[in-house]
Amino acid sequence: CLLTACFAAGKRLWVSARDRGTYSVDTAARAADGWRKEGDWQLPFQCRGLLAPDLAPGLCFGLCPRTTRLCACDVRRSPPPVRYAWDDTRPCWPTSFSQENIATVARLPDSSLAYLGDGEFCIAWTIAISEDNSTIRQRALWLMSVKIGKNSPSAPLRLLHHKACIYE
Repeated sequence: CLLTACFAAGKRLWVSARDRGTYSVDTAARAADGWRKEGDWQLPFQCRGLLAPDLAPGLCFGLCPRTTRLCACDVRRSPPPVRYAWDDTRPCWPTSFSQENIATVARLPDSSLAYLGDGEFCIAWTIAISEDNSTIRQRALWLMSVKIGKNSPSAPLRLLHHKACIYE
């Protein structure tokens, strides 16, 4: 069973598994009583999703599986629809990596998302740089700081600020 995504809401944990659907468990209940199938769908983000109730109640923030951009889905619905996806949070390689001696820059499967509070997130990707298609010459960590917020209480969420840096 390959888990694709998870998030915690209070005492309930939600997990998605490829070709199996999404399940949740009440961690306060007895093991035999706690699990239930939520549906045949998968959560619309990869790895760990994060609730940010101070930013937007009912929204779970995560990284889109195909694009790895930051997205937010409404976990009060079944299946949870994606309400926001910010294209500017998609990883794109800096021009310094487009040198002649570098053949490939690849994003490794490792990525993570942290919520720092007050609408601020940190996204980290591990990248590999190679001189040919088979040998990894160097690994690097690409970090992006993201600020999500609103112009007014009734306005939709928007990307207020983002900045990226690479540590080789």
